[in-house]
Amino acid sequence: MDLISVFSLLALVLALLGLYGILTQIVSQQTREIGVRMALGASPHRMLGLILGRGMLLVGVGLAIGLVAETGLAPLYHTFLYKVTPTDLTTLLLTAAVLGAAAFLGCLAPALRAANLDPIEAIRER
Repeated sequence: MDLISVFSLLALVLALLGLYGILTQIVSQQTREIGVRMALGASPHRMLGLILGRGMLLVGVGLAIGLVAETGLAPLYHTFLYKVTPTDLTTLLLTAAVLGAAAFLGCLAPALRAANLDPIEAIRER
């Protein structure tokens, strides 16, 4: 059980690093666009919401696909579960909440970086 917990935590960390990397790449590719939006009056709060929204959209799609796959594949792995059923709603919702909260934290750093961009410096870049 400890080994499964360690590998689960490692998988969560790798997924968060991947999400962080994707959003960092999106922010770096759209630095000029973000700078123009901010120069034209978009607030840092709006930019924060934009980047967080993009990241959480990816997370939401992933969670939806995961829940559908879990429901479809439940008969294949039900013998591996101990003291829980494959369709236990509490476990599924708790897992989705933990993954969503962790993903939110993974999205937060690139979103804060985008919200704190100086519009002049962002437009001058490259």
